[in-house]
Amino acid sequence: MLPTIEERKEQTEELADTQWYKDRPQVIKDAIKEYPPYNTYLHKPTDKYIVLVSLEEDKQGGAVTTDTIMVSSVFNPGKVFWDRRVFAVPLTDLKDLGITEPWLK
Repeated sequence: MLPTIEERKEQTEELADTQWYKDRPQVIKDAIKEYPPYNTYLHKPTDKYIVLVSLEEDKQGGAVTTDTIMVSSVFNPGKVFWDRRVFAVPLTDLKDLGITEPWLK
């Protein structure tokens, strides 16, 4: 079951205080600030709603260039019929929709 909007807001506010966050490289912290993990995103090339699963640091350039996303039938009723994780998605392909549930409209 997905966390509620209120639970996602609380998780976002509490994230910076966790040891896990404090132990991340600065480039990952910067990416988390720009792409909060509890927000909903639109994957622009496919027009599907997604959530972030992970961020990865580019070992050569030290920047966050790709991430793993979850494409779920819960987020895309009638468009997606099985859940899947997609790897190596450029962050620039995502549009931040904030902490919303647009698929419920």
